Amino acid sequence: MMHSRENNKSMKKRAVRFGNVTELSFPRQQGHSCIPSKGDLTLGMAKRHCSIDHFTIDDYEKKKLHRVYREKFNISSHNNQLFCDKSSMFMQSPQCLQPIGINERLLLLKEAGVEDIDDEEKDDCNFIRNSREICGCECRDYCDPDVCSCILAEIPCQIERANFPCGCTTDNCKNPNGCNIYNLTKVQTHYHRTIKKLKGNK
Repeated sequence: MMHSRENNKSMKKRAVRFGNVTELSFPRQQGHSCIPSKGDLTLGMAKRHCSIDHFTIDDYEKKKLHRVYREKFNISSHNNQLFCDKSSMFMQSPQCLQPIGINERLLLLKEAGVEDIDDEEKDDCNFIRNSREICGCECRDYCDPDVCSCILAEIPCQIERANFPCGCTTDNCKNPNGCNIYNLTKVQTHYHRTIKKLKGNK
């Protein structure tokens, strides 16, 4: 029993503890590093930070709540000298993680002092989005084992909607590796369970 207590004490001593938070703020820039589902402008950040702050964990939690309050009531803390947009850097709740429209992205870039927008990014985004549509087998209704690219690659077919990405149907797919069918209900159920779990951990 004594040996067990000593082990418990040593484990407590080795526990990870967090005492302070270091926050680096980066100026907003045009991204060139992601592909939005719609539109041709991406958001990114500069390679070097424009400010650095240190907080205790308690103070940082209070600051996060203050940021949420500012965003809720549209209170800006834009720094015109550094073009460092801290008002949009708050820790969003999972319910707020929604795509940002192209007009909003353009406004954010202008508010951050970005004047020269690279128009070529539009062509890059369109090219990559179109290339993502070229996927799946080219079968129609049923899968022919001799020509089905999924069967030949020994991977399951994938059906998200009619004829995409695979052209077969759920009833006639004969892929021995299986057929993955997108189920919106399962996705939404998983989403709500994850949100509920995250809320429980707060």
